[in-house]
Amino acid sequence: ALKLSGSATAFLPSVFAEASCLYSLELLAAEPAPLHALWRAPWLPRLERLVLRVPSLGPDGLAPLRGAPLPRLRELRVAPRDVRGVCAADAAALAACGLPALRVLKLSRLGLGGAAAVAAAPWVAGLEDLTLSKCADLAHRGGGGPSGACSEARASVADLAAVPLTALRRLALSGGSCGPGLDGGAVAALLAAPWAAGLERLELSGALLGGCCGAARDAMGGLAAARLPRLSALRLSCGLTAADVAGVLSKAAWLHGLTDLDLSFNPDLGSEGFAAIAGLSTPRLARLGLRFSGVSAVGLRSLALAPWLPQLQGLALDDHAVKAAAKAHRDVSGGGVYVGLGGIALTYLRIAQQVKRGFTYEHGAYLKKHTPAHALGLAREFAAADEALLPAGRRVTFLEGYSGSLALRAALAAAGGDAAGGRALAEALAAYHRSTVSRLPPGECELLYGRAGYLYSLLWLERQLGPGAEVVSHLLAQGREGAAGLGQQQARHWGLMYTWHGKQYLGAAHGLCGVVYVLLHCLPAVKESDDAAGSGLRALTAACDALAAAALPSGNLPSSLGSLEDRLVQWCHGAPGLVPTMLKAEEALGGGGRYLRAARRAAAAIWERGLLTKGVGLCHGISGNGYAFLSLYRATGEQQYLRMAQAFAVFAAERWQELYEVPDRPASLYEGLAGAVNFWLDVVDPQHSQWPGAEL
Repeated sequence: ALKLSGSATAFLPSVFAEASCLYSLELLAAEPAPLHALWRAPWLPRLERLVLRVPSLGPDGLAPLRGAPLPRLRELRVAPRDVRGVCAADAAALAACGLPALRVLKLSRLGLGGAAAVAAAPWVAGLEDLTLSKCADLAHRGGGGPSGACSEARASVADLAAVPLTALRRLALSGGSCGPGLDGGAVAALLAAPWAAGLERLELSGALLGGCCGAARDAMGGLAAARLPRLSALRLSCGLTAADVAGVLSKAAWLHGLTDLDLSFNPDLGSEGFAAIAGLSTPRLARLGLRFSGVSAVGLRSLALAPWLPQLQGLALDDHAVKAAAKAHRDVSGGGVYVGLGGIALTYLRIAQQVKRGFTYEHGAYLKKHTPAHALGLAREFAAADEALLPAGRRVTFLEGYSGSLALRAALAAAGGDAAGGRALAEALAAYHRSTVSRLPPGECELLYGRAGYLYSLLWLERQLGPGAEVVSHLLAQGREGAAGLGQQQARHWGLMYTWHGKQYLGAAHGLCGVVYVLLHCLPAVKESDDAAGSGLRALTAACDALAAAALPSGNLPSSLGSLEDRLVQWCHGAPGLVPTMLKAEEALGGGGRYLRAARRAAAAIWERGLLTKGVGLCHGISGNGYAFLSLYRATGEQQYLRMAQAFAVFAAERWQELYEVPDRPASLYEGLAGAVNFWLDVVDPQHSQWPGAEL
């Protein structure tokens, strides 16, 4: 089985020449893929599964497949993103293929005449799962206006209804975005087909169910009147209100047999909508999904009174308004602390903490309108939007992943007085190790993307969670293995080493500095990991010594092992990331001043070359470099480092507008303005300063 995404699809010709044992192929291309190599592949007839999610099928479309024997293919998904989509000629070429084993067919952007061509295919009778999404035939604005459109839609529906789909168990249809869709007669005609009685799952969405409220009610009436004795799962998306949909569904004879119901509404789902949904007679319902825009506490209380609620095994409430608000912030990128809305949430949490400590407008900052409650409220709003945009399957770390979202929301719950909610989220963070972190590939250890980043989330939340010791043990084992790969002498010198993308990086984001920093906060677990294979504490100390000695004559840290290039003075790959690690090593290991001296040399390099032109953020910007001075000020109490931090803060305050557009995500925490806001807050209250996402 092979799955290629993004730029990897450029290697298709060479991969196809060697893929003699391939049975499943997925292409998820961001750029046009060389599909001509696929059509010529000698092993194509042996494929059992083919998924094409590509920008375009190319000028020839699926024509090269016409008449091709594909005797083993059981699943075919074709989803081009261009306007051409899967045209009628493509559908006809597909219909002419030999597909005797095909059971699952999913076609997206099916053009006019496409549905009729599919219906005429000799193999269509064997389908068990059929999806026609964004289908122009089913919701086309015909030349004769709405009536012409409906007649065209009825014609394609008649083609589908006439096919002997005796094995069909799941049908998913969605119309195009520009037409009036099906009327009640067309829906009734489709679901009056003999094969409809065998349907177990039905999905109707897009513009399919009418383009106006009257047509949509008519279409819904046709659905409710259908005879669907085996239907157990229904997914609907339409422009009607929840009350209208619930009113129509309540008349359906098949409603009592539903175990899975998913409804999407464009209008607000207020208290009346929730009450209507709660009143549905669904004694077997096990899962309910509601997608809507806007929710009220009264509406949720109505839903809580539903008689079938206790029997639910799954409930998903998806608010379009939250996602829309999140996506409206164009100067950040989706979810996550690093460059997403999580970083904005963390910034408001920091504001709330500062104001709670008595930091007010009179102290010189522009926080006059912020009370702790107001700032926490904003933080919770951004954190909720951040969660909506950050799937659990993404990165595992505090800065880039789901553990950061869990830790942040747990802290916000506790700060807002919701101790039970905070504990529940903390437990979810602990469970995340078992479900996800423990399954990471061996090499993923760094702070930005790997195990050290998850461990940071645990430490940031200041909880004694069980998985901590296990993660520490894994990090040490991987570090020893990486050091051993350098040879015996180098292994003794470094103690620990990690590889990311084929290089042994030394910096904080992807390299040794970041991993060592979080391990230094876990000395009890490090000592517990000691065994016959060697001392974890000895390896950690060796790594700290080696990092201190690795600095270049300027005091800057090379970006990777073996590099002598003295160019990058930034948190991710240079001296700024070394400073917190050396200071923590001095505190935790008692270095006799050698680690502090390394931190001072690094600070000298930052003072000389740290006013960067890449923006005011934390990763590779002025504010991140300025935080190194605050770290040294807290550790030493020496005023010179506070003055250095203040100088960087003033420079950032004077230049942030001209530097704002330089990074890709100019409002984000690690690339942009949110990082500077945190830095300014901490410069005026340096004793409580903390480098967000990099210090504990």
